[in-house]
Amino acid sequence: MSQGLEIQDLCNTAGDSRIQNVVQNFQKLFGQPCDVLARAPGRVNVIGEHVDYSGGSVLPIAVGQDCIVALRMDSSLYSMQLRSTRPQEFTPLECSIDPQQPINTSQHTWGNYVLAAYKGVHEHMASAGSGKPSVMGLQVLVDGNVPEGAGLSSSSALVVASMLSLLTAYGALASMTKSDVAKLASRSERHVGTEGGGMDQAVSLMAHPGCALHVRFDQPQMQVEPVQLPPNVCFAVCHSLVEAQKAQGAVTKFNMRVAECRLAAKVLQHLLQGQGVKVHASVSVLGHVVPMLGAAFGDSYAAMHEGVRGLLHAHAYSADEVAALCGGVPLEDLLLAAQSPNLVKAVQLTASAAKAGEWQSAPCLQLQQRALHFFSECQRVFDFKSACQQAGTKLEDLGALLTASHRSCADLYECSCPELEEVVEAAIAAGAKGARLTGAGWGGCIVCLVHAEEAAAFRDRLWHSHYASRIDRVELLDKCVFCVDPGGGASVFTSQAKSSGCMHVVELLDKYAFCVDPGGGASVFKSQA
Repeated sequence: MSQGLEIQDLCNTAGDSRIQNVVQNFQKLFGQPCDVLARAPGRVNVIGEHVDYSGGSVLPIAVGQDCIVALRMDSSLYSMQLRSTRPQEFTPLECSIDPQQPINTSQHTWGNYVLAAYKGVHEHMASAGSGKPSVMGLQVLVDGNVPEGAGLSSSSALVVASMLSLLTAYGALASMTKSDVAKLASRSERHVGTEGGGMDQAVSLMAHPGCALHVRFDQPQMQVEPVQLPPNVCFAVCHSLVEAQKAQGAVTKFNMRVAECRLAAKVLQHLLQGQGVKVHASVSVLGHVVPMLGAAFGDSYAAMHEGVRGLLHAHAYSADEVAALCGGVPLEDLLLAAQSPNLVKAVQLTASAAKAGEWQSAPCLQLQQRALHFFSECQRVFDFKSACQQAGTKLEDLGALLTASHRSCADLYECSCPELEEVVEAAIAAGAKGARLTGAGWGGCIVCLVHAEEAAAFRDRLWHSHYASRIDRVELLDKCVFCVDPGGGASVFTSQAKSSGCMHVVELLDKYAFCVDPGGGASVFKSQA
């Protein structure tokens, strides 16, 4: 069972200059000390891409780069004042404090992620029966060093840090487990327009030191298990030099993949029912058809993979064909449009681009390919975990799983791009045992598995073979290639010395540049009295 975020009374962060800078900047900007300060790390997904929202398993680690949110409530204000420690890049914003306000997803701003957390917290407290929190003005300062558009989950780190600060300020955090917060943050982030899963939020809150986190979404309740990694493993993150703007391209890319997976699940359900296979439960994602496929073809993901290949045809489906296979149920109902309107919009826009005016008959849904990726990727996650738990595991075997994952992402899920392909090829040529895109794809970063003793030589070879012709100075290489190791789990800190202007920390956060050990999960600092 997931534990809550333990709150400790502390009153000194002198050892953490970054947190002190945020506290001091908040005081300078708003003229008052912050009430709450929360920290949430980004992540690197080692393996298990695009399967969390379909009920699969993933294996991410937290990274040292993080997002810090400092917050103060003020009943004399009638707005939410959002500021960044990098105002030249992130324009100051002032928003309504109406928790019912819609988020304008057509005009994407960094403040949308804070608003998503704000709406989610109010929705949670109202539905939990604890009463709606008082609506009052908020002053918020954000500081982050997770690279934006890199596929390292800077957006989820901002949502989690914002949510933790709000829940703490409203007095609601103590009654929630880490799993509760992770699920709430995942639901809340959908307010920005992407229908993602819960991996990013789970690892940000529940990361374990020295381990990857095996997160299973194929059970009624999310399950997490730390997985010890071989001691000689180094994970190198390499940027493709193309930003992955998931929220801005959601309708045509990310959400379309989610929709295709859900429709594949529905079609498989009806095809298997037609063969006399019993339905065990309500089916909405691919993970729900695992028992049916297991009964028909065998319990291994490899057997299910081949079963899916025989059940679904390789050419694209239209919305009309999917509806016909599902007993005449329209696509809007299959995708639960009332709960997930972004998915229907994604299909409509993609299909309309293929066949103007007749989107329902446009063949644009690649159901077989998306489902094949899901089942093969889930198998790779369990194979990677199993290999890590065996003595004498060869890094070449782990690396081969990463490279196979990338090929599936590129060929079956079609979420790669030329720049990602180039850097994967260059990384393997430079000595990586394996490499794959990490994050949503369509740009951002790759993760490479390298022997720890060869990391420096790998970086040097990659500079000469790939980056030297693409970036101006070797000094910029630190922003393009950096090594990460798994960090620790979530922690919460409070202070009872607001008047003294100090906050105490027992568990100091590790501070590195870009070649870093990843930090722990989210942290919260609160001033009282």
